[in-house]
Amino acid sequence: MNINELKKAIQDELKECNDSDLLLDVLLRFYPYPGTEKDQKNQQAAESETTYTVNTGFQIPDWKWKQLEEESQKLKRGTLELTDWVDFESELRKEYGL
Repeated sequence: MNINELKKAIQDELKECNDSDLLLDVLLRFYPYPGTEKDQKNQQAAESETTYTVNTGFQIPDWKWKQLEEESQKLKRGTLELTDWVDFESELRKEYGL
């Protein structure tokens, strides 16, 4: 699968997804905890996290924010180990019953 096919597959899955937990987790993987960079995308992620917290009463724990920040730094340095899309999709389907 080339990069454009992967992007299309992700877009198609996201369009059909109604699981707010999963969508927030995906969003936070792209835009980790605000404070590392003050840009519009981080602000959007912060707003989504706040909305999620208010709507569900669940606060994302500090250890998760720390983990996301560490992964963001590894990604910038090029040292983050990434998962193949096929394996990732398979795990998502198992974990969330998609």
